[in-house]
Amino acid sequence: MVLPDKHLYGQAFALYALTEYALATHDEEASRLADDLVETLETHAHDAEFGGYREYFRADWTAVPADSSTFFYRNFSGPDTKLMNTHMHLLEAFTNYYRLAGTELARARLVELVLIESNAVLRKSVGANTDGYALDWTPLEDRWHKVVYYGHDLENAWLLMQACRALDLPNGPLIDLYRAVWANNRKYGYDHENGGVYNWGPLGEEARGKEKVFWVQGESMLSALHMYRLTGDPQYWTYFSEILRWIVAEQVDWENGEWFEQIDVDGSRSGVKAGEWKAVYHHGRAVVECLRLLGEMEHQ
Repeated sequence: MVLPDKHLYGQAFALYALTEYALATHDEEASRLADDLVETLETHAHDAEFGGYREYFRADWTAVPADSSTFFYRNFSGPDTKLMNTHMHLLEAFTNYYRLAGTELARARLVELVLIESNAVLRKSVGANTDGYALDWTPLEDRWHKVVYYGHDLENAWLLMQACRALDLPNGPLIDLYRAVWANNRKYGYDHENGGVYNWGPLGEEARGKEKVFWVQGESMLSALHMYRLTGDPQYWTYFSEILRWIVAEQVDWENGEWFEQIDVDGSRSGVKAGEWKAVYHHGRAVVECLRLLGEMEHQ
């Protein structure tokens, strides 16, 4: 039996959608719904002791049993587990919400999420993020969680840049972090021969999941362009260009439209054009944002 649980990952995307719509249309109802959702998260899910948010609840926001677990994005998480991925998307959503609402609460939660995504989820000795943590942000060391998803690391970097800009905070103190994450990606997760970014690998080891997934290419391309704009370092322009070249040559389906979900190591294509984990969110936004950034850079 599948229970209608409420997961903070889903709530983050709901808040992102409401705020994006409200910012674009100035719709008061969407703004009110965003306020109500933030109030609900504050009441039921925010962890005032350790920071961040508890991950999932029953439909009525009551706690799930301590020994329960849910299979979420390729790993198991329990009610006492916090995920880097969930908090990254909360960072994204609260960046938008702060732009919309501008309240003290919105700012406080966004600053907290910046600290989490730039510090608590980072394995500092390696320069990479892993996904699973205890409530107090102690890293989980089991095989489900001691994994680096390269696309998440690079996506997280540019989302942190955007959050700092929304807060009117300088990105300078975090540039070393951004560089370290990109250096780990270049060492383990980047295809230097063909361009493009692999999917995943064990912490501090060579990539094992060397398939090229659509969203990873989109987020990595956008992250590289943000890095070039922020630092002026030409290596990031090279990575942007190489990833774009891979996308144009291999990831895009020029015959039928859209992008292939996955290109396997042998060059075969697999996956769907649309599904539970495939929509235009990642790669559609990446292309739009890259065009916007390139236009701004052209007129600087």
